[in-house]
Amino acid sequence: MGFGDILRELREEKGMTQRELGRIVNISDRVIGYYEANNRFPKDEYVLKKLADFFGVSLDYLVGRTSKRMPLDEYIAESPEAYDIRLGDLPDEAIQRVKEYVELMRLKYKNTAVRSHGKSLPGKGGTGRNTNPGRPGTNK
Repeated sequence: MGFGDILRELREEKGMTQRELGRIVNISDRVIGYYEANNRFPKDEYVLKKLADFFGVSLDYLVGRTSKRMPLDEYIAESPEAYDIRLGDLPDEAIQRVKEYVELMRLKYKNTAVRSHGKSLPGKGGTGRNTNPGRPGTNK
């Protein structure tokens, strides 16, 4: 199942319309429809995170990377052997940031793997390289 199929399933489980979901994540119902038809993929990680948080699922589940719905922190709590690293001596804020970073890296490398297999993700473009060395930090 792809992102759009999962999004539709989660939305329907909550008995919501595309319009209601769009209001929650501050995007139009038309865009939600594009997502659900697998015609678009969110350009902004914020939208993905907001959707995952709203539905109480992990980013990995939302984008189809895993069949485990639970967020990373719940998965770790349920299965502490899932990680070789020990975070117990870090402050709560640092632990949360590590978890968020891991989720974002999983998403990033999932997207990279999809692109490297001949498929590009909508909304992802450009080389990310500075094409004008005379003006640092610009691509113009």
